[in-house]
Amino acid sequence: MNKDYYRSLGLSFFAEDVVIRSAFKLQAHRYHPDKCPDNPVQATQKMVEINEAYQCLSDPILKDRYDKHYPFYAVDSDFYRELGVLNNADAQLINAAYQALIKKYSAANKADLLRLEAIKQAYQTLSNSGLRKLYDIKRRSQGALLLPPSRAGLSIWKLYLAYNFAFWLFIALILGGGYLINMSFYQ
Repeated sequence: MNKDYYRSLGLSFFAEDVVIRSAFKLQAHRYHPDKCPDNPVQATQKMVEINEAYQCLSDPILKDRYDKHYPFYAVDSDFYRELGVLNNADAQLINAAYQALIKKYSAANKADLLRLEAIKQAYQTLSNSGLRKLYDIKRRSQGALLLPPSRAGLSIWKLYLAYNFAFWLFIALILGGGYLINMSFYQ
């Protein structure tokens, strides 16, 4: 898979259909060639990329096929995931995602009310720049330990485990070797 359609729209893998539609509208408005007279060629390329991403992610069949091959980069359960945006999303995209989700989950059943509360809490934190910075610091400090150990490739978690194993092996060799040397001296 060469193209990351979610990243083209500024979204995470967990973005819901209403957030995808809202992000597309925002990005299309932002990068329309008429809105960017300084660089119409780059704006046109960006619009082609945005349109291609939206065509794939708005069609349930194409989205399902795409999602089966999508690399899963998200940390489990956080405010960015609640809103379906990336951690570098700007305030406009966070607001657009929030508004779309509020419209979708305004029904009165209990499951929707719980989801609505989680969305509101995520929005309150991510829309306030000071709270967002604190949240990002906390998230980064916990993120290394939340990586699933079954993932292929090198991760901080795997480096930590390798270091820990090597350290205790070294200690065991030092203590065990010292014990053997001391025993041979007394014999």
